[in-house]
Amino acid sequence: ASDVMKDAGGGVRVKTGEKPDMAKKAPFDYDVVLRLFTRDNKYFGVVEKDRTDTYARGAEIENPSYANWAKRLEADDNKGNVIVKDFSKDKKKAKVAYEESITSEMPFEDQVADFLSLLEGQDKKQEFATKVKEMTGSKTLSALTKEQQNKVIKYINEQKVKILDETPVAA
Repeated sequence: ASDVMKDAGGGVRVKTGEKPDMAKKAPFDYDVVLRLFTRDNKYFGVVEKDRTDTYARGAEIENPSYANWAKRLEADDNKGNVIVKDFSKDKKKAKVAYEESITSEMPFEDQVADFLSLLEGQDKKQEFATKVKEMTGSKTLSALTKEQQNKVIKYINEQKVKILDETPVAA
């Protein structure tokens, strides 16, 4: 803001107020500009600029306050684009993608062992063995073809996502 000065006579200048110096110095501009004055011991404001289109230029408002513009300033169309992000879900997805990229380079047996280490309890591990037998028709992992191994890996990755969805994310 720049100072508003008035000559007091005798080469003396007195500061009488401040005015916005928006052309070069501020990263923003005012939406509402009022010229304030008093008349009959009441406060008034004359609208010099109103980007909200609440009042016309030159309108005289008695006792202006934020409440005069609150409805327009707090409206939904004044808030810009709202993007809803679920960072915990994104974190889980990133973790799964990272683990898949690492485990995809591991031998099949190591990938299965890694998955089994995530399972809690013998019943979950037995359930996995039963599911593998259903999918492949084989009792042992070493007898699986490459195509069968890929089916098992796909199933493992799906299960990892479910396990991570149930696990709370630490901040």
